[in-house]
Amino acid sequence: MKRIILVDERLSTITCLGAGINDGIHVNNAGNYLVSHWEGQVFRIPPSGDVVEILDTSRQDRICADFEFVKDSNLLVIPTFLGNTVAGYRLQS
Repeated sequence: MKRIILVDERLSTITCLGAGINDGIHVNNAGNYLVSHWEGQVFRIPPSGDVVEILDTSRQDRICADFEFVKDSNLLVIPTFLGNTVAGYRLQS
């Protein structure tokens, strides 16, 4: 993941999530990035770049498609790519 400072067009790396397809990105109420990985993981990444896995739907044989984050209720809404379902997960922080 990279960020650009628009004022002076500086580009910097926030973190590297490794190989794979990162499918969705949102910012939560605390200013952390929420990033989904197509194989089923969702990560929380603060501006410092520390990667924390907060959800792994691959353990349920589900592939996580792009997701929505509802800030008012701190809710992840995740359609599964092959599971033909939609699941909601309320985040603690």
